[in-house]
Amino acid sequence: MNTERIVIVDPYSSGKLLAPAFRERGFQCIALHTADPASTALGASLIAQDFEQHHLFEGALQHCIASITAQGPVRCVLPGTESGVTLANELAAAMGLAHNQPELAAARRHKYLMQETIARAGLRAIRQARVGSVAEAQDWAAAQGRWPVVVKPAASAGSDGVRLCADPEELAAGVRAILEKRNFLGLANDEAILQEYVTGTEYVVDTVSCAGRHYTTNLCRYRKDVINGAFVYRRTYFLPATGPAAEALIAYNDAVLDALGITQGAAHSEIMLTEDGPVLIEVGARLHGGVSGPLIVERCARHAPQALLADSYVAPERFAQAAREVNAFSAKAVAYCFVNAKTGRVRGFPMDEAMKSLPSFFELKRTFGVGHHAVPTADLYSSPGWVVLVHEDEQQFLRDIAQVEHWEAEGALIDVADATD
Repeated sequence: MNTERIVIVDPYSSGKLLAPAFRERGFQCIALHTADPASTALGASLIAQDFEQHHLFEGALQHCIASITAQGPVRCVLPGTESGVTLANELAAAMGLAHNQPELAAARRHKYLMQETIARAGLRAIRQARVGSVAEAQDWAAAQGRWPVVVKPAASAGSDGVRLCADPEELAAGVRAILEKRNFLGLANDEAILQEYVTGTEYVVDTVSCAGRHYTTNLCRYRKDVINGAFVYRRTYFLPATGPAAEALIAYNDAVLDALGITQGAAHSEIMLTEDGPVLIEVGARLHGGVSGPLIVERCARHAPQALLADSYVAPERFAQAAREVNAFSAKAVAYCFVNAKTGRVRGFPMDEAMKSLPSFFELKRTFGVGHHAVPTADLYSSPGWVVLVHEDEQQFLRDIAQVEHWEAEGALIDVADATD
């Protein structure tokens, strides 16, 4: 067993996959929490037994460093989920470990600064504004003279608070909804970001970087629906990074990562492929979360993202060997997200066992259970859940998608009692 430790900041969501990957390579892991996990939305995903120690960050960087190094040296510090991105990089830089460029840390979290930074690097960016009031938002939208307009928090995750506004009234409601509440990560929203609405095919480009070399592990192609003004994930197709579209996306994304100072670790970039080429929506400087993405890629492809991420820190020669070739896929995969249209108490999920019997079935996740007070789906977190389908036979894969579509069209996937029941 290696005497060096791995520190994972907020090891939640897909971050729970990191400790096992490092332990397979002979390293013990330390969990560093930016807040009490019991008080955070994603804290329930913590696997506490994966860690030799748990520490709570209390605001003093040097005190934190002394605590996490008390039992021995630290090999690397990396984030598990979005709330850990800034602290992980600050600690790594202060300790002289592999890290992303500190002077660009704000641009990697703040969505307005992100777009401004890539624009200064000569890359295509979205027209935007940052506002602190409804009046400022409406003035900017009026000056643009184009609808719809996207409004979003400056820093959040999972499409939380993101709205597509068709007119000044919807814009006012969207901005108020952001400024008057904390976001999904528990952060106060003191401003809102307005952006032009760009159309095309939306992708995620998943990468792992090692000492400035970027390797694309896979692509995801999104289908989102706009429901009551909110962007709702519906399908995520997992794809190999091959073909003309992939070449254009990867070339653009590599330049985006360079512009944002991402030289080490995982990232996932949401990019719209428009008629005029790729344009960035936003980047997360961490492993792709949401719908268990890394596990799906592990099932379909030669190299798992979490394994490549661990190698980028502790076995760079093995990372370099894997990065010499495309991460070939042997199966088709989709994460199919459900939508609930009703408000009321959940009585059951009638087709869950039937879905589990599909030949392509890989995973079923429910975000809430029987008895929960459901509301109409408005983002990833208010979806009733998702099913992941994976199969080597494309025809079987398509038949199973069609079956889930049929059940959903019949309203059979979730039973919600009417308010009068």
